[in-house]
Amino acid sequence: AIAVTALLGYVSYALGTASIPGMITGMLLALVTIVLGGYEWFVLLIAFFAIGGLSAKFRYEQKRVRGVAEDNEGARGSGNVLGNSAVALVAVAYWWFTGRDRSADGPPMSGVTEVPEGSRTVELFFADEQETALFSESRQVAIGRSVVEQYTQVIRALIAGPVDAGVSAIPEGTRLLAVFLDDETFTLYLDFSGELVAGHPGGAAAEYSTVQAIVKTTSENFPEIRAVQILVEGYQVGTIAGHIDGYDPLRVEDWR
Repeated sequence: AIAVTALLGYVSYALGTASIPGMITGMLLALVTIVLGGYEWFVLLIAFFAIGGLSAKFRYEQKRVRGVAEDNEGARGSGNVLGNSAVALVAVAYWWFTGRDRSADGPPMSGVTEVPEGSRTVELFFADEQETALFSESRQVAIGRSVVEQYTQVIRALIAGPVDAGVSAIPEGTRLLAVFLDDETFTLYLDFSGELVAGHPGGAAAEYSTVQAIVKTTSENFPEIRAVQILVEGYQVGTIAGHIDGYDPLRVEDWR
């Protein structure tokens, strides 16, 4: 994100559409937009800025002759950047503040929602000591009457870690906050606490193990699930550790 905003900031300065203060302001606003809303909102912000900047430069000499040209050769300062992006910033802020409530509700559920109460044998997937490969461990897990409770208990058992060898691929301290199912697409939404990202050791292999452990544990125990969407504190995240795209649901068939 920093590289993208820095590149666009340099291009705007090189083209003369932004002054140095305007370039820095634009870069900061772009970073905030990516963090709050992702790249879709970032594109909208850039569109507002580009329209304003290019409009100021369009036929600049004619505007200067008529006395209606912008100051500073049409380069946008901090005030201009804020003015051009105000609508987009208000929109992404509104989306961010209201998005948590929508995601917490989850997609509507229907169909079979109750199962016999008791326990079942499940397969949980953990990492080896080097976190380069996964192995399975069978375990008896107590379940309640709802299908969602089954999902919840299995993933919580996964987070708790192995009984014997190996390590959990889920960072220590991570909690499962919510679970909900979209039974039109059979996508299972798993909402984890922020430790999933903040406590992750990083590295491509470790991130792959984390994602694979979650998806394989889900798919092996619940074959009806076709995709898993990982959320953090109620929101989609671009990535857990910088290597795997987390915005879209992870298709089970891609992680077998």
